Amino acid sequence: MMQSKLLFSAIILALFMFFQACKAPMVERENVVSISLEDYVAGSNLPYEKQPNGSYKYEETTGDPDLGTISSGMVVEARMVVYNLEDQEIDNAVQRFRSLSEALLPRSLDTAMVGLNQGQSVRFLVPSSLAWKSYAFDLLPSDTHLRIDVEVLTVFSEAAWEAREFAEAEQLANEVIASDNSGQNLEVEDLGRGVYYVKDPLGVSAPSVYGRLRGDMDFKNLDQSQYTAFTDSTLYYYGAGDERNNYIEGFIHAFPKMQYNKTGYLTMASSMAYDASVTVVPSFLRAQCAEDGIIAPAFVNVLPFATALFTIEEYVKANPPANN
Repeated sequence: MMQSKLLFSAIILALFMFFQACKAPMVERENVVSISLEDYVAGSNLPYEKQPNGSYKYEETTGDPDLGTISSGMVVEARMVVYNLEDQEIDNAVQRFRSLSEALLPRSLDTAMVGLNQGQSVRFLVPSSLAWKSYAFDLLPSDTHLRIDVEVLTVFSEAAWEAREFAEAEQLANEVIASDNSGQNLEVEDLGRGVYYVKDPLGVSAPSVYGRLRGDMDFKNLDQSQYTAFTDSTLYYYGAGDERNNYIEGFIHAFPKMQYNKTGYLTMASSMAYDASVTVVPSFLRAQCAEDGIIAPAFVNVLPFATALFTIEEYVKANPPANN
């Protein structure tokens, strides 16, 4: 189910007509690699181990398996410092991703981190063939081999991460109330599964019938930065159990419990919106990845596991258009 959530960003983009077809072809630029991985290893005097895929690995510390070991489906927070083979630092960021869910690019790094323990520090030497190959970014030459120093900060089980992101969504709902200056006596209703409804307590919830919802969607990243992805967007609810309700799972939970003819807010845990999204290493490549269609353009500033906030401008009884 988690892997299918990664398709939500593409579905959302199609639904809201935000997705732009990739117009920039893969550009290959000649680049002379100054040193091979083998020469780098030979000159390092460190006990690197060559991996079957051609990369190299050096374990600096072992970490504590009792605190968590990376396996499929677990959410990982890790500091990744990226260098070229001239040992020039080109990126330094804490990255978050769901292991083996196709949410971490390059994917070879995702695979390489399976089995690492919380607190472990590992150095990977990644050949360009397992990284970005001959793809030439403005800020990264083609055919660049990478050294990636990884410190595993936290390994969350699925249950532990779910509890954290539900708490983030509830906190955002309470922040909305604290910042509201409309004079309304708003309250938060827990709709279940990490979806929270900030509403007028005197309103009456709608039955499970067709409805039209219009409003704006923002995302709040875990670093507290906020980004508006969609404005004045319209969604239709087709009725309970209708297979056309497949855009964002959080809305399917919310629609039958919302109040007609009332403004308000919905906050959703990332698992109810678009889940892990995509983590790009080095992180500064996200913008060009979006520009070139590698990741969804509308989500370039929405980092993995951001909490969704939907401002409800209108919710009325309305049959969906005949062509929907």
